[in-house]
Amino acid sequence: MFIQSLLFFILGVAATSWLLILLSPLIWRRALHFAHKVFSAQIPLSLNEIQANYDFLCAQHAVELAQNEQKYESLQKKYAQQKIQLSQVIEQLYQLRFPTQNTSYSSHEKETIAIKNENSALTKNTFLMEIKTMREKIAYYQQLLQEIQIDNDATCHHKLLDKLREETKELAATLAAQIALQEREDSPINTLIQNSKSKDDLASRIRKKITSKKTHPLHELSFKND
Repeated sequence: MFIQSLLFFILGVAATSWLLILLSPLIWRRALHFAHKVFSAQIPLSLNEIQANYDFLCAQHAVELAQNEQKYESLQKKYAQQKIQLSQVIEQLYQLRFPTQNTSYSSHEKETIAIKNENSALTKNTFLMEIKTMREKIAYYQQLLQEIQIDNDATCHHKLLDKLREETKELAATLAAQIALQEREDSPINTLIQNSKSKDDLASRIRKKITSKKTHPLHELSFKND
């Protein structure tokens, strides 16, 4: 009886070993497949994937830059409003301090004051329009980033990255053009766009933005809704 049980045990071990030997190639191939899949998901294996990740980081940086630019424009607007209010308060204090002096203005002074008020209103409206357009840009970029993060289709992924790369160039050109217009002739951006010979690089886009701003002062930032 003991020998019979021992023989059955040996037979079971042999049968199990034989089945494992038969199934081991299939198990090994499946293990290699899953390991390769996990490794490919963690590390980009092609130049296109590395470039796509780099463009994605650039797009995130562009969105952060646009948000900082929006905060800067908002602070400039508040500063302009406070400066106007301060001028009005100083004028009222001056009139209260010297009530006997002649407070009437000549026609030339009235015209100068009217021009200054008109320019102040024009500047304020320009700030408001640029801030509104910048907010639309930021919302559009955030929507594109969300689509890229949730989209698993590689072809659509690359299309969205190309679109986002184009929008990033457009935003960078707009911001550089604004800085160049504020710094005027002393801006080093003017040297950059003068040395550029290409028709589709960043310098040429900046040059077009500057020309458009000089021709149309109230021209809004371009916004694509493709």
